[in-house]
Amino acid sequence: TAGCFLMAATTLVYGSLPLLPVFVLGETAFAAALTLVSGADEALVYDSLKAVGREAEATRVIARLEAMKLTGIFAGALLGSVAAARLGLRAPMLLQAIPMALSGVVALRLVEPPRDGAGAPRPGGYLRLLSGGLGHFRREPELRALVVDQVASAAVAWLVLWLYQPQLMRSGLPLAAFGVVHAAMGLGQVALLARVASAERALGGGLRLLRLTAFV
Repeated sequence: TAGCFLMAATTLVYGSLPLLPVFVLGETAFAAALTLVSGADEALVYDSLKAVGREAEATRVIARLEAMKLTGIFAGALLGSVAAARLGLRAPMLLQAIPMALSGVVALRLVEPPRDGAGAPRPGGYLRLLSGGLGHFRREPELRALVVDQVASAAVAWLVLWLYQPQLMRSGLPLAAFGVVHAAMGLGQVALLARVASAERALGGGLRLLRLTAFV
């Protein structure tokens, strides 16, 4: 919830003035906001499924969740390119504050499912939690493969986002058409996510799928 509201405020800062200090402040605040929201929805989905004894469906349900996110990106790309063409390049960033703030309002109304050991005292605080997480990371090969997959995918995705738009500008493509290109890229991702469960079965398990995607 805090991450959603922080991201809404950050988009307003980011799009306020074309100055390097503002850019640095915006990037820093975005990183903090993304840290707060990263994995929260997947964790909520998994805990909810576990509470009703359906955690075996987590892969399929989370893949569907990611497809819904990409559908939102698809719509945002189309609307954002039109806004940029008509209102200026700052407009998509400033307008992004609206759905971010609304997502925070929705998050306020969500109820977390019960978890084992919820409310139990945890001696050692955050450092103990961090140490335990690092130990779990070292012991679990599937988790390591997942981290590599997520980091590599995010790095490549951001690289593509930063590089393809200047290429489109040099090609003379109208600004309003940029969203169509971005939306087409998103549709390809949606199609792949729809086949996650089938790919997992074909490869013989989620770990093999993670290793394959990390390698690719």
